Amino acid sequence: MFLVTTALTEFWDTSDRMVFLGEWCKLYKESHKWEHLSYEDAPFFANDIVKITNKNCYLGFEFIKEY
Repeated sequence: MFLVTTALTEFWDTSDRMVFLGEWCKLYKESHKWEHLSYEDAPFFANDIVKITNKNCYLGFEFIKEY
């Protein structure tokens, strides 16, 4: 499995299944280069902004507690 982190197709390993890190890796104007490949999209980590905010607050609190 190859993790795609860029839209620059010359860096993709198309010989293996690919996971696109985000939509920015798949340019619509170049869809002919990726639409036929075996791939999936990684879930976007910030879909639930409340969870992200709460985790950041908790981590900040734990950091302050240590010092």
